[in-house]
Amino acid sequence: MVFHPTIEEFRDFSRYMQKIEEMGAHIASGICKIVPPPEWTPRPIRGKSYTDVLDYVIESPVKEKMEGMGGKFTKINKVYRKTMTVAEFEKLATSHEYCNPKPHIDLVELERHYWRSLLIHEPIYGADTPGSLYDPCVEEFNMNNLGTVLDLLKEKNIKIHGVNTVYLYFGMWKTTFPWHAEDMDLYSINYLHYGEPKFWYGIPTEVADRFERLASHQFTEAQMNCKAFLRHKTYMLSPSLLQRHGIPFGTMVQYPGEFMITFPRGYHAGFNTGYNCAESTNFALERWIDFGKNSLVCMCRPDRVEIDMTPFMQKYRPDEFNSWYDYWYGERASPVKKTGRKGKKGSEISYPPSVELQHVLSWKRNLEKAKKEVRDLWAHSPLNLFAEKQFNEARSKAYPHCSVCQYFVANSHENEHQKVDRLEIKIPTSSRRYVTQQMFAKDQLLDKSSEEPEEDRLLSCSNCYVTVHEHCYSALPSTSSQDDPYENWLCARCQNRDDTLIRSTTCHLCEMRGGALIEARNGGDACFVHVICALMHRRTKFVSPDRRSEPFTYPTVKLGHALPDTYLEYSKGSGNHNSRFQCEVCGFQKEGLLKCELCDDEANTCYFHATCAWLADVMLERRDWPSVAVAVCSIHNIGTTSSQEIPQFAVGNKVYVLLDEESRIEKGTIRSVSENLFCTVDFLDGSTSNDVYPCDIKRCECSFMNCNGQHIPGSLVYVEWVDKQIYQAYYRGRGPSVKFLVSIRQNFRGEQEEVEVDNDAIFLRSGPLPQHVRKLVLKRKSTPL
Repeated sequence: MVFHPTIEEFRDFSRYMQKIEEMGAHIASGICKIVPPPEWTPRPIRGKSYTDVLDYVIESPVKEKMEGMGGKFTKINKVYRKTMTVAEFEKLATSHEYCNPKPHIDLVELERHYWRSLLIHEPIYGADTPGSLYDPCVEEFNMNNLGTVLDLLKEKNIKIHGVNTVYLYFGMWKTTFPWHAEDMDLYSINYLHYGEPKFWYGIPTEVADRFERLASHQFTEAQMNCKAFLRHKTYMLSPSLLQRHGIPFGTMVQYPGEFMITFPRGYHAGFNTGYNCAESTNFALERWIDFGKNSLVCMCRPDRVEIDMTPFMQKYRPDEFNSWYDYWYGERASPVKKTGRKGKKGSEISYPPSVELQHVLSWKRNLEKAKKEVRDLWAHSPLNLFAEKQFNEARSKAYPHCSVCQYFVANSHENEHQKVDRLEIKIPTSSRRYVTQQMFAKDQLLDKSSEEPEEDRLLSCSNCYVTVHEHCYSALPSTSSQDDPYENWLCARCQNRDDTLIRSTTCHLCEMRGGALIEARNGGDACFVHVICALMHRRTKFVSPDRRSEPFTYPTVKLGHALPDTYLEYSKGSGNHNSRFQCEVCGFQKEGLLKCELCDDEANTCYFHATCAWLADVMLERRDWPSVAVAVCSIHNIGTTSSQEIPQFAVGNKVYVLLDEESRIEKGTIRSVSENLFCTVDFLDGSTSNDVYPCDIKRCECSFMNCNGQHIPGSLVYVEWVDKQIYQAYYRGRGPSVKFLVSIRQNFRGEQEEVEVDNDAIFLRSGPLPQHVRKLVLKRKSTPL
C-alpha cells in the first residue's frame, strides 16, 4: 500500500502510523510506502546536493557473496576494508565493475536479472553507519526524534545502536538485505535520501509462522543451531520458491524521497538497484508491546538485540504485568504440578503424595516415549511425508479410528484395554463419533448438550492414509462412482494439489504435522489447519459448520481486531486465547494454547497445543455452552484408590458441621460412621460429584474398548441422578469414602436433624479449628437465636 499524507497529517508521526494501520497498512504485506508531501524536505537548510556526505566515513564495509541453489541462498559477508569515505564508496559503486550492467531495462526485467545472476559478482555494502542526514530543525518524521513508545528506552538512559539511534546505509547494485523481521519485532522506518531505487519484498504478519517453517525446511542446519536464525540476516529465498510453497508476498519499489515502513513481525527483504544512500531506525507503537513481550531472540551471536520488556509492560500493560512477569520470569511450573482440584461444592479433592509422585514418574516416561514417536513430525523439522503416512496409518488403528475423535477418547494413544498387535487391526467401516455439531457451530442457539455419540462412517485418504469420520470432516467425493463416491478418497490436503504443496502443508495453529487437515483462513491468509485445532481454538469459527468447512481464525487483538461474540470472548482465567504462552511439550510459543479446565492453580498453569496435549496425557472433553470443549490433564483421573485411613472421629464425638456450601456452621454429634465405594465424575455443566454409586452408572463409552465394567478414567459415562434423569459425565475413578451421620439441633425448640457429611465438613469442638471455621463459630455465637 502507498500513502500520500498531507503536511498536517505528516506533523504527528505516531498518530499517522495509527491512521494507516486503521486502513490496513500492516495487513497487506508487512510493509508499506509513504510519499511525503511535496513541500517537505529533510534538509531545508543544507538542500539536496548532499555534497557534505562525501566526507562521511563508512566503518567496515563488507563484500557480499551469495551461495546456494534452487531458490535458497546464504549471504556471506567479508570485511572489504576497515574504513572508507563515502566519496570512495561512490566512486567504487559507479565504476564499470560494480555498477548496474543493465541501467536501461525496466525494474521488472531488472528484478529477473538480479535473481538470474545472484551468484555472480560480489558487491560491497556500507551498512550500519551511525549518523543522520536530516537537518536538526526538521520536526516531521525526523528519525532522531519520532516521539513513539520506544522513547521509554531513552528515558531509562538505554541506547541501542540502530534501534533507538539512526544508521545510514550506502548501497550499490545487487547489495542485498536478506529475509528478516526487525530486532524484537519492532517497527522500522527507512528513508531513501538519494541515488537508485531499492526493491523490496514483504510478507504479511499473519503469514510469518508459515514463512518461518518454510525457511526452517530450507535451512535445516541453521534452524537446529538457532531457533531465531532468521535474525542473522543472511538467508534468502527467491519469489519463485515462495510461490511454489504457497507463501503470499508483496513487492514494492522505493524511490529517492520516499519512506518505507515495516511492521511488527513483518518479514522483508530486498536489494539495491544501484548506488544510493538511505537512513533508517526502529520505532514502536503501543501495539508492538504484544509482539515484543514474546519476541524470539537470537542467543548465539554477541551482537544480538534484546530489550527488557518489564518497563513497557509496567507502563502500558499494568493489568497484565503481574501474570506476565510471574509466567516468564517466575518459577516455571512442572507439567504435572498440582496436588488437588476443586470438587463438589468447592471442596478440594486431594491426592496422596505417593500417588502424585507415581503419576509424575509415569507421566515423564510416557511423554518421552510419545515425543520419540513423533520426532519427525514437528513443523520446523525437515519435510517427511513418509513419517506422516506412518503416523496417520498407526493412529487409524486405534479406537475410534477417526483422527479427530481420538482426542476425545481416554488414553487413545496407549490404553491397557487395547494392547493388541496393530498389524492385526483392520479399520472398520464405521465407529462411534464423539465430535458433536456444537463443536463446529460454536453457537449458543445450537447448544445440544444432550447430543450423544453415534455411529458414523469412516473414510481413509488413499494418499496420506489419514482416517476421519464423514461428519468430522469436510469430506468431498473423490470419484464419480455410483457404487461408492468415496472410493479412492483423498483428503482436502491431498486433493487437486501438487506434491510440493502436499509435503509442505502444516497447521497454522500448532507445531505438529500429520493428522486431519482442512483448508482454512488465518485472518487474510489462506492456509491449512487441523480439524482438532480449529475445534479447540477459541478464536476459530467454522463459516460453514453444517459442512464442517471454512474454519476462520480471527486475528489477535495485537493485530488490531476485536473479538466478535461471546464465545470468542469467553475464556477461563486470564484470557489465554489472546496471550502468548509456551507449549510444555514442543517448546514453541503461540496464542490460544489450551490449559487444564480443572486445575485451580493459576500461578502454576501449563499450556499445550491441542495436538501436543495427547502426548502429555491431556484429554479433550465436551462441555455445555459456552465452554463447548475443554482440556483436562490426567492427574484428575484418579483411577481406583485403596481404602482410606479413617479419620480420628468416633461415634459420640461432639463436632462442628459445615453446611450450605460452607456458609453456615452448626453443633452436632456423630451417630454413625460408614465406608462405601463411590465414583467421581465431572458433568458437562462443569459440576463435580465424588459420591456417585457404581450402580448409578448405567452405561459407558469405554465399553467399546472392552472395559468389561472396569471403567477407563476419562471415559464418557451415563449417570442416573437423584431426579431419575440420565446425565452424561466423565468418569475420573472410584474409591472408598468415609461418611459420617451427624445429628444437629435444627431450631430453638431443640428438634434434631440428621445429615450425612464427609470428614472435611466436621471438626472436633474440643480440638483446634481452622481459621475459616473459627470465624463461622464466632459469627454463630454473635447471632441471636
